[in-house]
Amino acid sequence: MSTVFNTGLGHLAGSKIEILISCTNLADLDDFTKSDPMCVLFVRQFGQWKEYDRTEAIRNTLNPQFVKSFVLEFEPGMNQQLMFSVYDIDSRSQDLKHHDYVGAVEDHLHNLIDGDQLIKTTNKNLRVPGS
Repeated sequence: MSTVFNTGLGHLAGSKIEILISCTNLADLDDFTKSDPMCVLFVRQFGQWKEYDRTEAIRNTLNPQFVKSFVLEFEPGMNQQLMFSVYDIDSRSQDLKHHDYVGAVEDHLHNLIDGDQLIKTTNKNLRVPGS
C-alpha cells in the first residue's frame, strides 16, 4: 500500500525529474588504486527495493561526477522513496554482489524538488557499513 500525502508540488505532476549525482571523499576500498565508484538507484515499490538504473563506473577516483543521470516521473501524491547506493566496481559482472558496497542515501523524491526553481542542489551523507 502506498502512502498518499500533500507535498504542495501538485503543479509538477507528471513532470520528468532529472537527478545528477556526484560524490566527494568516498571511502577508498582498493589496496593499490582508488575506488572505481558507480551509483545505483533503487525505488521502493510495494515494500521492496527495486533497482531502477545505474550510472557509469568511473575509474580510480574518490570524487566522482557521474555523467549519466537518473530521470523519474514525479507523482506528487505518492511517497516515492529512493535509495542511492554507491559501489566500488571490482569486475565486469553486472551482479552487485561481486562489488564492494561503499554506502547509501535514502530520501523521498519530493525532498529533492523545489517547486519554485528549475535547479536544486542537495547534499547528503552516505550511510556506510558499521556506522
